[in-house]
Amino acid sequence: STEGAALNRKLLRVKYYKGLGTSTPAEAREYCEDLSRHRYYFAYTGQGDEDALDLAFNKERPGDRRDWLAQTPWSASHEDALPADLGSDASDIQISYETFVHSELSRFSMADNVRSLPSVVDGLKPSQRKVLYACLKRNLTSEIKVAQLAGYCSEHTAYHHGEASLHSTIIGMAQDFCGANNINLLVPDGGFGTRHAGGKDAGAPRYIYTKLSQETRLLFPKGDDPLLEYLTDDGMQVEPRFFVPVIPILLINGAVGIGTGWSTEIPMYNPRDVIKSLRSRIERDLGVDAEMPVSRLVPWYRGFKGEITMDEETSKIMTQGVATRRQRSATIVDITELPIGRLHERMVATLEKLMESGVVTSYKIRNTSTEWHYEVKLSKGAAKKRNTDSEESLRSLFRLTSNIVCKFHAFDADGHIRDYGSAEAIMEDYYRVRADLYARRYRDQISQLEGQILRLENKDRFLKEVSDGTLKLYNVELEDVRKTLIARDYARESDIRAILLRERDGSADVSDPANEYDYLLRTNFLSATAQKRRGLQRELDDCSKELAMLQSLEPLNLWLNDLDALEEHMQG
Repeated sequence: STEGAALNRKLLRVKYYKGLGTSTPAEAREYCEDLSRHRYYFAYTGQGDEDALDLAFNKERPGDRRDWLAQTPWSASHEDALPADLGSDASDIQISYETFVHSELSRFSMADNVRSLPSVVDGLKPSQRKVLYACLKRNLTSEIKVAQLAGYCSEHTAYHHGEASLHSTIIGMAQDFCGANNINLLVPDGGFGTRHAGGKDAGAPRYIYTKLSQETRLLFPKGDDPLLEYLTDDGMQVEPRFFVPVIPILLINGAVGIGTGWSTEIPMYNPRDVIKSLRSRIERDLGVDAEMPVSRLVPWYRGFKGEITMDEETSKIMTQGVATRRQRSATIVDITELPIGRLHERMVATLEKLMESGVVTSYKIRNTSTEWHYEVKLSKGAAKKRNTDSEESLRSLFRLTSNIVCKFHAFDADGHIRDYGSAEAIMEDYYRVRADLYARRYRDQISQLEGQILRLENKDRFLKEVSDGTLKLYNVELEDVRKTLIARDYARESDIRAILLRERDGSADVSDPANEYDYLLRTNFLSATAQKRRGLQRELDDCSKELAMLQSLEPLNLWLNDLDALEEHMQG
């Protein structure tokens, strides 16, 4: 039975084998002595095999591979069974090339894409989601070494890859320089890298510290936690299939990744513009006269001093650095901003080439950890030939213009890879999932209050009837007391739990039916004093008022409240 299987799994100790290094010499001998059980023979079965191999490996068919993988939904479960012909215990198994390509190879390719492409819902890749889950589970409000956090994350999320990759993931989530994150979910305490090297100059994980940023819990409200769909790995609950943040993190922090057949490059956008656009959609659905929505979201990078433009027709996005001729000098130019993605090393290479060609006579690097500043001296001949008063001319000379090639590719809520084509399309798909969760959270909050009110009402009534002698407890058998409570229609613990768990996964049954009224019978009878009972009544009144206020709202009003809290924090 399912219950029996679950019980047996709890009794088992699961060990994850990764590579030959995990096996003991005895286990390696056992494996090699029975190779026929582990060996697969490929069998040619006809044209279908050739077509499958051509689809998988022909360099001229990347579009077909994208379509093939896009039609293959990724199951987030870690315990999916292999196809029947790959999971057999028979010796010397034969499989066709077509079967292999459309089963194991497609799963391998999709696993690569899952690691490389974010979810449209929470904007995270699996490793980032594991880190966030571990931090929230630990309530990481105090600093911890990055190396220690990686160990905790590996233990509590069944992370099966090297901790070095976890280190880089944690560091990336905490980096706050321009182009790294518009809202960093973790706090960088120490050397987490600079914009000059693209963050690759971060300190060793054992020397730098991090913790949850204050914005993180505003973006991922605690009220959502019980309603998320959590995965299991070898019987252990791990991170959810996806989080559902208050605003689309995918648009706020962007994403870059290269998978199999698919890649993604999503720029970053201004959180305030995104919130304004969300408010317009929410107020539209509430029937309120909303402000005019943002016409179109334009990329924005926190701390960027240059200019970002977007062609409305082609969606071509251009970022431009800043170069100005110094006043009272015909030959000295100050470069104080580079295009998004341009690193120090490449800028130096550009200046060196200009020196070789005689355009530049010298340059000085005056960068700080957060600011660009190159002091460049042009030759007199170059200064005369070029219009150094024109910023456009200087940007052309120093190659301070770059294009952002947008690829809005991400997994949707159903596990399919989609080409969204625009930030607005991402917003719409995200909005649908988040609005649905607010409807569930609204119902769950009502259930929590109704369950709490039922418990408090029964406690208050119980204390009253014990005090006035209606209920006799002293020198009465416990079983007789329970029968009296049943006869007087007191709510059972399972009745209360059924209300509390209406929107959540979990059983309302208590472990022992004899404990159905323990929430009453284990009451401290000091609570029967007039002062304590008045406190209980106040608590009951507060819950009733909160329930009435909640029922006067719409689910989307909860979203507006969360956006208000986030904006207030951002302004502070």
